[in-house]
Formats: sequence, C-alpha cells, structure tokens
Amino acid sequence: MTEPQKRYIPFKRMIDIAGSLVGIVLLSWLFLILIILQKINDLHGPIFYLHDRVGKNHKHFKLIKFRSMRADADTYFKRHPEDYQTFVKNDYKFPAGDDPRVTKFGRIL
Repeated sequence: MTEPQKRYIPFKRMIDIAGSLVGIVLLSWLFLILIILQKINDLHGPIFYLHDRVGKNHKHFKLIKFRSMRADADTYFKRHPEDYQTFVKNDYKFPAGDDPRVTKFGRIL
C-alpha cells in the first residue's frame, strides 16, 4: 500500500462516519413515521429485521432493516407447502403483489 493510500483510509472512514451521522439526524423524522406505521399495522411484531450479511474479508455483520414481511416469514413455507410449490414453480418468486409473507406496511413501501 502506498503512502497516500495509507492516509486516505482513515480520512475516508471519518467521512463515512460523519456522513452517516448527518444522514441519521436528517432522516430521523422519516424513521419515526415508518416506526409508527409499522406499529399501527402490527402491534406485536418487531419493528426491525436483522439480517446476517458477509462483508469485506468475509467478515459477518448484522444488517438492520425495517421489517416489511411477517415476523414468521422465515418459517412460513414450512407451514404452507402449497405456497412453497407456487413459489418454486414461479422461479422462486411470487407474482407482483401476491406474496403472502408481505405485510400491509410492506406493500406501502
């Protein structure tokens, strides 16, 4: 790694963190609205969905997303094999707007 590259990496990291903080502050009103809409449509389910991802150098991390599917979407097909057959026959997707795992909130997004 060259000397300019060594200086660039910490600078880039600082810009990434500062930009993220500014973005969170500026969008916090939107996040609050999304949280309220989520809770109106599903009082008992979690607001966020934690998803495992693999990043640089195969480092695993949790990605946090607003939940747009049922809380039990991961196990839905075990209880509804007929829907799984439709899913498989349709090239592992449901026709647009026909996914039974998506919540009303998810259809808005």
